[in-house]
Amino acid sequence: MSQSLTPLPVLKNSLSIVRKTFLCTSMAIILSACGGSDSTDSNASNTPNQPNNPTPPINPDLPETPDVPETDSNWLPTGGSATISADIPRPFLQIIPNLPSSALSGVSTGRELFIAEWTPANQGRVLFDGVGPLFNANACTQCHSAEGRKPTYAANGELSDAILFRLGNKKGLAHAYYGEQMQHQSIAPDIATEGKMQYVATASQDDKPAGIQFNFSPTDLNQPLGDTAISGRISPQLVGMGLLNLIPEADIIAAADLNDSNKDGISGRVHWVNDGIQKRIGRFGWKAIHPSIEQQNAAAFIGDIGISTNIFPQGYGGCTSAQTHCRRLPDGNSEHLGGVEASPLMTEVLEFYVRTLAVPPRRNAEHPDVLTGEKIFQQLDCSA
Repeated sequence: MSQSLTPLPVLKNSLSIVRKTFLCTSMAIILSACGGSDSTDSNASNTPNQPNNPTPPINPDLPETPDVPETDSNWLPTGGSATISADIPRPFLQIIPNLPSSALSGVSTGRELFIAEWTPANQGRVLFDGVGPLFNANACTQCHSAEGRKPTYAANGELSDAILFRLGNKKGLAHAYYGEQMQHQSIAPDIATEGKMQYVATASQDDKPAGIQFNFSPTDLNQPLGDTAISGRISPQLVGMGLLNLIPEADIIAAADLNDSNKDGISGRVHWVNDGIQKRIGRFGWKAIHPSIEQQNAAAFIGDIGISTNIFPQGYGGCTSAQTHCRRLPDGNSEHLGGVEASPLMTEVLEFYVRTLAVPPRRNAEHPDVLTGEKIFQQLDCSA
């Protein structure tokens, strides 16, 4: 990996221009995207490198040519003007079409951080050192693919880097030794990892459907999980996060309809979180635990790669106070980066890159099975 990042002072001077141009683009996107459909292409298959327009398999329980009544879908582009065309390769890490040229330097620098492979401290790389000591991945692309979702399950019960495991008991408290997240890699063979996760496919039994069971084997047998539960998290797609970031908090609060004021039988609640300064709405992460893309990125930095930022400045790669074996190791804190391994400016351009990711189009919208599914979707009132 080349260390060809734009010099930080030059980049800092250009970011004000970048922010202004993106603001104009953002307003155009949100105005055009507001009328879009609620349907998204989840790409939830575990098969990598799928063709851009695969034909979904025919459901044997449905007639070959189902009699589907006309539906008033009138589908608009998935992401408004942030939608890319259907024939673009690597659709999950493309940039918003027609982004102003003045914004491209910020995008380019953010992308370089996104694909950078971080190395352990004191190995000669000034900008990209400090991974670990315990970690799940050494680069963002190890979990997030340009082609779609990476496969989760490998042979012989092995799991890929496309899934990680969060820890907590019934009170929501982290494990005293392992912390909030399991790390299965370390920077050197003589540094013990926390353990190994494997899966077993389970058959259906009585009223229980077939599924997947995860099993944890601790490296230190004196550190069992006890009453701590394990919860798997598949790496989410990053497309559309910039659009979600644009929605005003007032709109989210109104849409929640906590007390079902419109009497349609559907209500929700806002997940309020604290960003360290004030209470804000959680939008990002599988359980909406982060209020901003910047905080979501910083949490992935410290939890997945072991890189400290100004948001999560603790060193030691997120090792808990009980993990003394890894807290004795040097971290990659650099004086010129403000005492953290990824400077505030680096996290800023990475956030900008994620915000500018385009949205792939909806696939196979006119296929008979898709139209039948749309009909069922409306009959169940999911569209409400």
